Amino acid sequence: MLHGRDRGGWYALTPAALAACLLAVLTWQVIDGGILTALDQPGYRWAVRRGGSTSFGRPWALLTGLGEGRIMVPAVTLLAAAAWRRRRLGWRPMPGLLGIPAASLVLVLGLVAAAKPAVGRAYPGSDGDAFAGGSAFPSGHAAGAAVACGVAGYLLCLLAGTEHRPGCARLCLAAGGLGGLGTGAAMVRLGYHWPTDSAGGWLMGMGMLDLMLVALAQAGGLTSARLTAQRAGS
Repeated sequence: MLHGRDRGGWYALTPAALAACLLAVLTWQVIDGGILTALDQPGYRWAVRRGGSTSFGRPWALLTGLGEGRIMVPAVTLLAAAAWRRRRLGWRPMPGLLGIPAASLVLVLGLVAAAKPAVGRAYPGSDGDAFAGGSAFPSGHAAGAAVACGVAGYLLCLLAGTEHRPGCARLCLAAGGLGGLGTGAAMVRLGYHWPTDSAGGWLMGMGMLDLMLVALAQAGGLTSARLTAQRAGS
């Protein structure tokens, strides 16, 4: 991740840039009714047939909760309070290191809220017409879960006092990626979203998560693996 005056650290923005490009292509495909959306209906029917809204298991239902505000916000708030308490007990207080993750959660949900009416895609089950009016794309659950799980990973690093280790950034990205994928898959399997809705939400969430980690590195809350290697070799 980008850190301080590490001028070569802009490589850390590559995941966010790649996610933005892929999201732009996917959004264009959804609006234009491209080949990717042609795969939505068979993919959706296969997923629902194998465990949809009439026979889903509890794990799938629990996964959807990762992207729900009523679960996500209290859980992250409790983690943040614990991390702040730990920092006040022995670490130098740095409010920005908690404000940046909070801002990223608010921002990603705001981006989802703005994108949904702009695309106007109908949810599954509304006579199969993806443009009959609606707000299915992108999936707010998938986007929110990706960022929330990444934030949770960072706050756990704060609790453990390991936020300056390079592995913390990798942990955050892995947690966000897996959380977003799991929630996105659950939303399709339970019949709430088309596959491309979940893919769009996941890309948006991962892009925001990478930007959050870059901002944290700039604020001194993370140390990049690249910078650590440079210091070790000097």
